[in-house]
Amino acid sequence: MQGCYHYSMIVILFVLTGAVLRLWGLSEPSYWMDEGFSIATAQALWQGDWLVRSPLYHLLLAVVGWVTDWNIITLRGLSVVIGVGFIALGFYTSKYWFNKTVAIVLAGLLTSSTLEIAWSRQIRSAGADQSPSR
Repeated sequence: MQGCYHYSMIVILFVLTGAVLRLWGLSEPSYWMDEGFSIATAQALWQGDWLVRSPLYHLLLAVVGWVTDWNIITLRGLSVVIGVGFIALGFYTSKYWFNKTVAIVLAGLLTSSTLEIAWSRQIRSAGADQSPSR
């Protein structure tokens, strides 16, 4: 039982650290061109155009955008939530498939990787397409 608690605390620490790294200065850069395309796709999907790439992500983005009046922080927040969720998902999946050491290393890499942090801060479906095996 003590070991289970220990690993749960490690995951919580990684998730909190990952969230801070992804949220820090989230509103500072203006929209990137690709983010504009994602927003336009989400708006088109919301208006009934279902011929879009990554419809699940863009549908979630459309709902978040509609609820929050297309606020940049909340739109990017969807990618942050997905990116932070992948830290925990990566940990528990690799712990199940491999062992706890591999799970800790993977969670640490997903938490601190510049590439993972950058993808989790942009309004793009590529961040949602990530997987621990990428």
